[in-house]
This record gives sequence, structure tokens and C-alpha cells, in this order.
Amino acid sequence: MKFFSKFMSSASSTGFHVALIIFALILIVGVVITIVMEKRRKDKYIRRIEKHREFSKEDVFEEFKEKNRYSDAFNKYVRPYIHKNPNRFHRLLKSLGLDLQSFQRQLLRADVKNVTPEEIATLKIIGLFGGAFIIVTTTLFTGMYGIAMGLLFIVIFYVTPTSRLDKIYKKRRDEIRDILPIYLRLLSNATSAGLTIEEAIRKVSRKYPCLLSDEFKKVENEAKYSNDWGQALENMAFKNDIDELYNLIAEIKITKEKGTPITEVLIRHADKIDMESTFTITERARKKATSLILPIFLFLFAPLLGIILLPMFSIMINQI
Repeated sequence: MKFFSKFMSSASSTGFHVALIIFALILIVGVVITIVMEKRRKDKYIRRIEKHREFSKEDVFEEFKEKNRYSDAFNKYVRPYIHKNPNRFHRLLKSLGLDLQSFQRQLLRADVKNVTPEEIATLKIIGLFGGAFIIVTTTLFTGMYGIAMGLLFIVIFYVTPTSRLDKIYKKRRDEIRDILPIYLRLLSNATSAGLTIEEAIRKVSRKYPCLLSDEFKKVENEAKYSNDWGQALENMAFKNDIDELYNLIAEIKITKEKGTPITEVLIRHADKIDMESTFTITERARKKATSLILPIFLFLFAPLLGIILLPMFSIMINQI
């Protein structure tokens, strides 16, 4: 209650109101300038379209829809600046320690479409400079609350985008790892019936819909255009970045090159994954059992020891 009362008193103070007014005025001026510049850019774009064909609002809407298929705000306000000043943008990223290749890698692993590394980098830049701006403009009037708001802004725009990508990737990775042993045994059943590994993957992917089946369907589609099934498999493993997939694809390529039966390889790989999964679960259980020693001592053994020794201490005090 004391913290809440302090917050309410700070929020109702004159300094806080002045800070909000200054922040709102700067925001309004920025929005107005942006709208005016965007209006001029749109008018120029529409005039260019009118020169080549008859004007139609629906056509213009479709043009803008296709142009802004990734992010309307990014394509309107950021992409033109990047195209005009690519060197400045990359120097800014380098000075802030941001790497577009790492963002591309995260997007690839999380299988997130319609988002570019430049958009992730822009959000992080907005988070850093926006948080710093909030801290500078509000801390003088609101103290720690201004710092808290600035840090919250930084967390939302700087930390959240990449942490969310990592969360999506970990969920995909765990799902593929859980499915992989079952999938390999299905493939081994198909290859033992006389099918090649390509035919087995095609058949299992259609009969057993899951995330891994979707990935192998993408491999099949890519192989149709590239005519290189092995390279398509390697691209799939690189995209998902899972050790078990790397090992599986390496063994598949070796068996195809040497012409050895692949059924036993698939079964052996499935057994290996199950064994490693069992070891991992056992190790986690052992660590949790170790971490429970301190709570058990504090909440069970220590009170029991106190109950046993308390009468002895009482007798010794009375005798003294």
C-alpha cells in the first residue's frame, strides 16, 4: 500500500504531468511529420501509376498490399531509409553490436515467415533509443518510475523479439526430437518392405502428419527444383539446427553412397535417440533430487531436530 500511495502521489504531481505533456507533444509532432511525408510519398507513387494505366483504387490498394506484405510500418518508414543509406544503417548496427546474420539464423530456425532481419534490428534500435529517451525525459520528474518505464520499453522492443524467436525454436526442436524415433521406425518399416528411402519418406509424410512430415515435404518440393535430394536434406537440417537431424542425414547419405541397407541404420539411430533421451531424463531427475536436499533439511529435518532437542535444552537450563 505504501508503494502504491507513493506511485499515485508521483503520478498526480505537477512534474509528472509536465513530463507527459512534453512526451505527448514530441510524439504528436513526430506522427504529424511522418503522416505528411508519407502522404507526399503516396501521392508520388499514385501519380506514377496513373501515367502507365487507368487509375483504380483497388489496383492501388493491391500494389500497396504487395509492397507492404512483410510489415506496413517497416516498409513505410524504415525500408526507404535503409535503401538510401545502407552504409549508415550497417554502421549503426555494428556500433550497437547487432548482427543481421544472427537474426536471419533465428528466423530460419523458428520458421517465421514474413519477417526480415532488418525488422528485428529496427525493433531493437527503437527499444534502445526509445528506452533511453523515456528515461532522460521522465526521470527528472518521476524518479525511479521513469527508469522503470524506460526499462520496460527496452524489454518489450529489444529483448522480446529475439527471445520469442528462441522460444518458438525450442518448441519446434523439442517436438521434432520427440517425434523422430517414432518416425524413424515408420521409415524402417517402409524400407524393409522394399521402398527406397525417398519413397519411404514420401509415404510416411503423407500417412503420418506432423511437424517432421511438413519438413520432409519441403525437402521433396525443393528437390523437384534443384534435382539434388541430398542437398535439400542438408538444407533442412541446417534450417532446424538439431543434432539428431544432422546425424541422421549424414548416415542416410553414407548408406546411399555405399549402397548398404538403410533399415538397420534407421532402427539403430532411433534406439540411440531413445537411449540419449532416457539418459537426459535420468540426469534431470538426479539434479532435481539433489536440489531437494536443502528444502528437506530446512523444512523437515531441522524442525524435527528442534522438537527432539528442545526438552533437553529446557532441562539443562532449569538445572543451571
